[in-house]
Amino acid sequence: MVLPFAGAEVLLVWRAFSVIAKHDGDYEMLRISDQEFGWECNHQGRICSLQGNRAWAKVVGESVGGKFELGLSYAGKRVPLARLLSEEERRSLSHELQQILG
Repeated sequence: MVLPFAGAEVLLVWRAFSVIAKHDGDYEMLRISDQEFGWECNHQGRICSLQGNRAWAKVVGESVGGKFELGLSYAGKRVPLARLLSEEERRSLSHELQQILG
């Protein structure tokens, strides 16, 4: 009677490690210089990027369903920022980026 439970346990451990392996290379990078900005994100092996004039970029922070979400808006595109951070860290980052970008 123990064997089916042992098999289920091994299956759950394998599933947990496969999920961790999918997100192992995830990163997000935001670079801001005097005149331009660059954002790059790798999420599950899919790389997205956005770059442009710093003066036209806008930081958007809003509460959606009781959760604070942070985004970067530029040229009609909006990308999510700081998905890997906690809600408190996103709020702090929002204030910092609004001071930097204006």
